[in-house]
Amino acid sequence: MLVNKGSARRDFILITTPNTGSTWLAKILAKHSDAPYYDKEFFNPSTNPVYRDVIAEEFGCELIGCYRNIARPIASPALEEMLRRTWWRHGWRFNKEVYAAFKLDALQQFFDTAILWRRFDEVFPPLRSRVWGWYEAIYVSAIEAGLAAPIEGGLFARAMEGWRLAWQEIDECAADAPRIDHDLLMTAGASNIAVHLAQLNGMLPSLRCADAAAEIVATREPRPKTWRDLN
Repeated sequence: MLVNKGSARRDFILITTPNTGSTWLAKILAKHSDAPYYDKEFFNPSTNPVYRDVIAEEFGCELIGCYRNIARPIASPALEEMLRRTWWRHGWRFNKEVYAAFKLDALQQFFDTAILWRRFDEVFPPLRSRVWGWYEAIYVSAIEAGLAAPIEGGLFARAMEGWRLAWQEIDECAADAPRIDHDLLMTAGASNIAVHLAQLNGMLPSLRCADAAAEIVATREPRPKTWRDLN
């Protein structure tokens, strides 16, 4: 049975890239709204054990078997068929994705979309070494898809280029989408954060911005700048 056939309502997707605090923020938004949330990243083969093989037909992640799909565009009919086989069979209304920058044109046909932005110097250098690999996978996928030219340099240079390519795509495809600023979430007072989150009203059902903002302030943590600070 198809719980959501797509035409009756538009669900909500928060788009970003790896290492932006999206898991923390999405859980807070879900808690303070009436949107059933898929925790986490429905269209990521590594985080969807039920539909992993179906998702990996079109979507990618850092896994060697599907990384090429990260930068490979998906046509709207193909995405609609995937939604019928997966997402629309359940009652979720809210999802967040970190590897879907190159799928935005199609996703926006079916989902209301917002962007979570985090500055380059807050993402790099990452405190988890595997983040370099996540962004390098984006870079290599874009090169193999013919969307960018190879650059000189090693792993770190390739990873940072992957960040640039992903955000270039997001900026081009979702220029008019609401944008949540990670810096503001980490520094502003609760009242200003609530106003900022109000961009999502109408996308997330019954979003209680003041309650979400209060929890953001209560749970946010400054990013350690070095491995020594992390320990």
